[in-house]
Amino acid sequence: MNCDWKLPIGTDVTVVLPGAQGAVSGQVVRSDGAVLAVMVRQHAASQARLDPVPARSDETRRCGVTETALPAAAGGAASNEKDAAPGGPSGAALFGTATTSHILSDSKAIPFAAVRDGRLAFANPAFMSLFRADRDLTGLALPDLLALESREALDKLLADSDAALVTFQGRAIRLDGASFEVELFLARETRGGVSTMCVLAKDGTRHRNADKHLSYLAFTDVLTGLPNRALLMDRLRDAIVKARTETSVLAVLMADLDGFKTVNDTFGHQAGDIVLQTVAQRYLECVHGTDTLARLGGDEFCVLLPVIDDISEAEAVAARFVAATSRPIPIDSQEVRVGVSIGIALFPEHGSTGDAMLGAADAALYDAKRGGRNRYAVASVAYCLKAVSLPLVKWSAGYDVGVAMIDKQHRQLAEHINDLAASLGRGDDQAIISDKLATALAYTRHHFESEERLMNKIDYKDAAAHRGMHAQLLDELQGFSAEWDTRSLSLTARFLQEWLLRHVETADRDLAAALISRGIA
Repeated sequence: MNCDWKLPIGTDVTVVLPGAQGAVSGQVVRSDGAVLAVMVRQHAASQARLDPVPARSDETRRCGVTETALPAAAGGAASNEKDAAPGGPSGAALFGTATTSHILSDSKAIPFAAVRDGRLAFANPAFMSLFRADRDLTGLALPDLLALESREALDKLLADSDAALVTFQGRAIRLDGASFEVELFLARETRGGVSTMCVLAKDGTRHRNADKHLSYLAFTDVLTGLPNRALLMDRLRDAIVKARTETSVLAVLMADLDGFKTVNDTFGHQAGDIVLQTVAQRYLECVHGTDTLARLGGDEFCVLLPVIDDISEAEAVAARFVAATSRPIPIDSQEVRVGVSIGIALFPEHGSTGDAMLGAADAALYDAKRGGRNRYAVASVAYCLKAVSLPLVKWSAGYDVGVAMIDKQHRQLAEHINDLAASLGRGDDQAIISDKLATALAYTRHHFESEERLMNKIDYKDAAAHRGMHAQLLDELQGFSAEWDTRSLSLTARFLQEWLLRHVETADRDLAAALISRGIA
């Protein structure tokens, strides 16, 4: 439709067209080319009129319009506040303003439908696509799109509740017969004895699968498929709570491969990855299903034994790890060998918190290395009395990618993360923690800019994807830091740590290999 009325750009308007009462969304194109968001309503008036939605007054203006082919819809997508029935939700209440609601009628992303007297009167392209509809859905009852048990549940929900806004979860049936989980957001009102309802739908199956994938990435080591540090710490906290309640004993074992750097340097990082994957599978065969085997990063592994009778059980697991690691690992036509040093710590003897236990096990691990490697050692009570806390990121040469500037910046970034974690652990006030977070973010941005300059220098083929990872992390960190409490910021530090270690071992290693091949190291 066209309108020759001069309005300030961005003005919200409502178009009222002749016919039965109803409403759909649309646009008005002014004579100067500006496109205005509108609500198109069918009204029992004798002629069409264009009403602006005033921001500060009830003034209504009119101008001539030319009608275009727009879908007729039920009155659920109401216009401005003054047109809403008493007690019923208005368009602004449902969708905010006409500017936002006009998106729904033609949206291919947000499934939207309108129901009148119990039957679909309008369905937008996204709603049609969600139900794989190859024919018009108007005239169908909304429950007809649901599985039998969900139809009954929806009917009962609508009958038992008089709320204007209702949320429903159930199983829906697509027109091709496939079923899926659906979430429906229903907004109801009655005008002139006519019941109308706006419906927003969401594919619950797709969102659940997406959530599962995100959870997998957040708590899984990508290379080995094992739990990562974040998931280990979560399970360790739960195990400690249970052990306190039941006065039982649990153990953690920290394992660090001996000779792994030599394999990396001699045969390359791909060979190193094969070693880590092979060792991870062998270790899984050494533990029970109730135990948690995690990769902490680099060549470090940790296993949580949530319930043991005494130290001998933990020592038996450690002995199996040593034996499993010592077997040769085939790589192409060759065999490589690595060893492992292991530290064991018990709750409550060697620590009363997760960090304290890991710190004690880590100290015992280095006792094992000093004692000759390829062996295990048990934490000493003397160490535990020092109450040394474990840094969030324990950087080692295993993380080096071979480009001096990048390796130096990675180590500095790890120090910033640890500094932030220490501040949280001490309970520093908000101003100090905010300052440390800002420093970590600024250095992260500086590091990314440095890497991107190197990518430009060699015309790196995967530069776009690498920059995208940088941009995504910065966006997420900015969101975390906008409003935080101690718990969310602690999770932010953990998240940054996990991202850094994963990024170093995947994208940054590929970038380093490209730089080294061009003589930059």
